[in-house]
Amino acid sequence: TVASFEVAPRLSSGIVSPEALGLAAYLASWRWLTHSYLGAMGASVNVEVNSFGFNLALLLIGGALCCWDVRCFWSDEATRFAILVYLAKTFSGDFLAGKLDTPEWRLVLFFVFGLFGPTLVFVLAPDPPSALAPYTRIFPALFCIQAFCELGDNHLEHWTFFRHRYSFETCTALVLFGPAALGASALLPLDLFGGLTRAELTVVQHDLVVCLFYRLGNLALIAARASAEGDAAKHWGRKLLFRLFGLLRGQRVVNVTDLDLAMAVLRASDAKGDCLEKYVASPAWLPLISLESVDGPLYHEMIADFHTLLKALPSVAELHADAILLAREVAERAVREQRAVDAQAVAQLSARVFQRHVFRKSGPGWWWTELGVDASWEWADPETKQAAVEAVLELLEATPKLWNLFGQRWREPRYYSLVLQPFLVSPCINIGDIAVAMARFPNLSVEDAVR
Repeated sequence: TVASFEVAPRLSSGIVSPEALGLAAYLASWRWLTHSYLGAMGASVNVEVNSFGFNLALLLIGGALCCWDVRCFWSDEATRFAILVYLAKTFSGDFLAGKLDTPEWRLVLFFVFGLFGPTLVFVLAPDPPSALAPYTRIFPALFCIQAFCELGDNHLEHWTFFRHRYSFETCTALVLFGPAALGASALLPLDLFGGLTRAELTVVQHDLVVCLFYRLGNLALIAARASAEGDAAKHWGRKLLFRLFGLLRGQRVVNVTDLDLAMAVLRASDAKGDCLEKYVASPAWLPLISLESVDGPLYHEMIADFHTLLKALPSVAELHADAILLAREVAERAVREQRAVDAQAVAQLSARVFQRHVFRKSGPGWWWTELGVDASWEWADPETKQAAVEAVLELLEATPKLWNLFGQRWREPRYYSLVLQPFLVSPCINIGDIAVAMARFPNLSVEDAVR
């Protein structure tokens, strides 16, 4: 964007006074007010979180600013229609790409081609052909870029080139500095250094400013949403730590946050990567072997044994019934004793539910409940680890249906881990985290709380 103001005017053979198209002159003209608003407003309307009435009000303000832009610069014949050319190429390209799929953007399309454009060209302009002549090269080029980038964004979003809009920057750079844009040399015969005229370069500059503020608007909306959900600092902190870890290991780390994509990645390979799971999670879990962390043949063997165990356990419907029954007991006791249900109580409930589900018994005095909670929160303590392992082995020996599955092999870490990690230790941690998230943010869905 800065290069379009400070570099392109000086390299272009079609511009006599580069200073008039420089950044200082642009800022002094206040035209940036219209362009920055259009970009930020577009980001807000696109996310479809506001009501139609609110979006319509934003669009009306944008229309008023466009009219102001034309009125203030009507005396400048070379740039008076720059905002119209920008709007026309943007919304015609978006329309071709099938991106105008909401009532708001269809109204904008009508405004540009049904009201704003015809009024300027056929009512106010004394000689319409002469008025539009300066834009006969730049409009087709920018229209092609818009259609190309939006079609790519619509159908090839899995390519980073389109998803992060590098396509737009690349194509615009070709217009500014290349010998041709998208190979359309017949439409846009530019010289080697981007021989744009003053009118043409003005449209490109305005386009880049709008795009810049569209991106800034998107970033602000993402940050605001993450902050509202209490995740902003954790999200960026986690990304930073992963990047630093990858840098130290000499590896590229990709942070996947989309649930469907994460599931697809996990299903596509039996390797979790030479990163966090291998160097942090696996050593921390020892002597447990976590299904979430192991790779290769051991992963496939443990998954097969885990499914063998699942077949021997009661149904999910019974688990659900147990959970409701025990949760109701906890809630009623909390009301009766007038005390809050805290994270400790939720972890204890989790241990009770899964002990009942796996072993069909509570155990004497619910001793596993306290030990399971301690194990989930103090797994780094060697004595707690050993006590938890001995406790689950004792419960397994007392449950013939389960003990007979693997016999003495249950005493090996890869076998007792099949019960201890996924049914007892991990749920005590995770269900407590989910409960805390939902208590802090009551409007969260269960899925968002889990994530």
